[in-house]
This record gives sequence, C-alpha cells and structure tokens, in this order.
Amino acid sequence: MTVRSLLELIGKKSLRVAGLISGTSMDSITSALCDIDAKSVSLIDYKNFDFSTKTKVLLQNCLELKTQEISELNFLIGRDFAKALKTHITNLKTCIDLCGFHGQTVFHHSGLLRLKSSLQLGVPEYIAEKAKCFVVSDFRIRDIVCGGEGAPLSPWGDLRIFSVNEPFCVLNLGGIANYTYIDRKREIILGFDTGPGNCLIDKTVKFFRLAEENFDRNGHLGQKGSVDRKLLSFMLSLDDYFSLKPPKSCGLERFGDNFIRICREKFPNINELNFLRTIYEYTLIGIKAGLQFLPKFNLLIICGGGSQNHFLINLLREGLKKQIALSDDFGVPWHAREAMIFAVLAYDFIMGLPTNVPAVTGAKKRRLLGRLVFP
Repeated sequence: MTVRSLLELIGKKSLRVAGLISGTSMDSITSALCDIDAKSVSLIDYKNFDFSTKTKVLLQNCLELKTQEISELNFLIGRDFAKALKTHITNLKTCIDLCGFHGQTVFHHSGLLRLKSSLQLGVPEYIAEKAKCFVVSDFRIRDIVCGGEGAPLSPWGDLRIFSVNEPFCVLNLGGIANYTYIDRKREIILGFDTGPGNCLIDKTVKFFRLAEENFDRNGHLGQKGSVDRKLLSFMLSLDDYFSLKPPKSCGLERFGDNFIRICREKFPNINELNFLRTIYEYTLIGIKAGLQFLPKFNLLIICGGGSQNHFLINLLREGLKKQIALSDDFGVPWHAREAMIFAVLAYDFIMGLPTNVPAVTGAKKRRLLGRLVFP
C-alpha cells in the first residue's frame, strides 16, 4: 500500500471500520464493525472472542511480568486480536477499510505518579497483515504528551454514537467506571473516571472463590450480604480519589488486588458475603460522588458489563435518583459500545479530526490521537 491508497481512503464518503478492544477486566476481545461517515455511525455487527490460553495466563499476572514476558505478551495480544478480526470479517463475508485498535491496557498511571504513563499492548502490524487494512492504534499517548490523563477517551465517541438532544450522561460500568456528560446545545463535553466499576466486585469474588466464573452474575451474591460500616470507613480512608476534582483517571493500580488484600488483612474475620456487599457500597459511593463534578441532568444511560448486574443497577436507581436507561435502548449494545468508539476514533483520525477533549483529559490542546499502520 502507498500514500495514494491512503488519499483514496480519505476521499471516500463512508468507511467500513472495525473497532477492537479488551477492557480492564481483560476477559475477552470485542470486535465491532461499523459503517461511519462524518455525521453517523451504524453498527453492522459485533462479536466477542476469547484470548488464547497463554495470553490469558500472562494477562492475569501482567503487573509482575519480566521484560521478556511483556515482550511476548505484546506479540501474543496482537496475534489474538488479528485472529479475532479475521474470523469476524470472514464469517460476515465482508472486508474493511480501517481498524481502530485499542489493544489491552496493562498499566495506567491512575494519578499516583508524577510522570504520567499508560501502556496498551498488542502489535498492530498483525492486524494490518491479517485484515489487509489500515490500522490506527496507541490512542492515549499523544494526549498524555500534551499534559492530559490519556483517559477517558470515550466522551468524543459518545458524542458521535448517541443521538440524544437533551443534556445526558453515559455511565460506563466496565472494570473502571466513567462518566460522559454531553450537552449538545451548549456544546459541553465532560468526562472522567469515577473509580471502580466491576473491578473490585470481580476481584472480591475471585479472592474468596465465591463463584467459579469469578464474577457476581446478576449480583445474586452481593445482595446476600450486609454492609460492614467499619470496613466501609476503612476503605474510604485508604484513598482520596473520589474527592479529587477532574480531570482524573484511574486503573487497577489504584483499585485492584492490593486494595482487596489490604482490606482483608485489616478485617481477617469478616464474613465473605458482607465483605462483597461492602465493596458494592464502596463502588456506589464512588459513582455517586462523581455527580458533584457534573452539571444537572436527568437522563443517565448505563453501559458496560455492570449494566447486566441487576443488584448494582438497583443500587444505582436508589442512590442516584436519575432516569436510568440502558445503552441498548439507543441502538448501542452495551458490549459493543467501547469497540464502536475506537472505530470512530480511527475514522476521525484518518479524516484529520482531533478527538481528545481537553476539558475531559486536562490536555493543553486538542490533538489527533493515534498512530497509523499501513496494510
């Protein structure tokens, strides 16, 4: 492929774009195929794919890996994503013009370090070779270099994929929870990570071996316990993230295994289900605390894996006092949203549109996000 091929791509009115991502839960690959133009985003199809066994093993210990293992994981992730996308487009008997490849986040600064950094693994050249398309990857780096958090990147995508005219907010309940606030009439876009979404819930289930699948399906375990107020107070004393003003972002470095271990060591005799219920309450407090940094709104659109946790959704209904809807009600399947967003970010990169939002990330200027790999 040549630069002429890239110019031809830019000249098209509409592109078929794939978005590829695996979230902080690191449990699977999501591929979303979209038709995108300057004004609209149409989801064609989406699928979830498993990582290879070796990739899963390395991902489970990604913060303790040696240099060689990190290097190998980088290539394994790229290969797994490429295989997933190739399978997806082959099964649909289609081809794509472009792919937005987020890769797998294995480290994010979480605001804890003076030098901000973020690492997404996955060699994009595998995808370019397998799918024979242009690939845009490494979306976070330019924003960090320009003084931003490098996250969240979803607000720009939410602006493009949700057709809602009133002021509204999107709450993504992934491993980490984050808000997007959009008021089209006043041209306001805001967003930030609130703290834990599913991550501490999932890690508690895994730590105590409460379920074979390592997550609380429908929240049926969490609703069996009671909030331990002493434990909750201790959790709230461990970190000031909920009270920090945006821009802010976080990851498992802040709300991960170490958080669970510290709490368990302090309260070694607590009932396991009460521990889990208290984690739910802590998660709810973080999400609720985020509202103080947003303008008033009524409609809250929930997406991400946590949208399937009925107990967590009921807690949110009671605690937030908002009109709650699911992203599926707006034609955006909860499992496809983030992949759709990275398809949008890739399209807008090709068209020369800056996609970071300084009011969200704290960057000093708007910039193109991503790096281009030729087929």
